[in-house]
Amino acid sequence: MATRRNILAATLAVPALAQGSWAPGRAVTLVVGFPPGGQTDFAARVLQPVMQQSLGVPVVIDNRGGASGNIATEYVMRGRPDG
Repeated sequence: MATRRNILAATLAVPALAQGSWAPGRAVTLVVGFPPGGQTDFAARVLQPVMQQSLGVPVVIDNRGGASGNIATEYVMRGRPDG
């Protein structure tokens, strides 16, 4: 079961894990597995400026809601690596 503390820890770890794992100069797509307007979307939008500053490239939020996150997961699996 996901607690608020675990979700917060995972959210804060994203910029740290992303260090050095992107193609320099290319935008990074942050895929959110839930529709816009929810708590997950809000957390992504709070993280976006931090990630942009940390990585030095634009970060684009892409909401892919549906199927309990499976649509977003499949999109990421089949997508071109960009970060």
